[in-house]
Amino acid sequence: MGQQILAVALCRVSSLEQLKNNSLNHQKDNVLKAAEILGATIPSDGVWEGQVSSKVGVNYNRKDLLQIFEYCRRHPWVKYVIVQEVDRFMRSPDEQTYWYVRFKYELDVQVWFADKPELNEQTHVASLLRYMEGW
Repeated sequence: MGQQILAVALCRVSSLEQLKNNSLNHQKDNVLKAAEILGATIPSDGVWEGQVSSKVGVNYNRKDLLQIFEYCRRHPWVKYVIVQEVDRFMRSPDEQTYWYVRFKYELDVQVWFADKPELNEQTHVASLLRYMEGW
């Protein structure tokens, strides 16, 4: 029997208002549904959530992404980083691409967007749409 497929969750708000509006719980619910559809389990220590800035120019060293990357490196059965939507992952298309490519090619982990399944396809169109969403 093979190892179970794992996923990690990234739920992020960028303002106190979003935090007060229950955005984290909404994101977490959708991320958990996506994991279920993918047949993946999110371990209790595989959830990153909270108020994290994603200002352009600081995302190459963003603490949560560095931690998630290291977690995935140490747990090779993690196959997905599930995020509610592109702007919860990243707001800069260049930095979004940087992290998307690092996860995919260095760790064989796919960044998965729960709200728009068409962005998860491995096509040129999906790649373009992800980039545009990050704009």
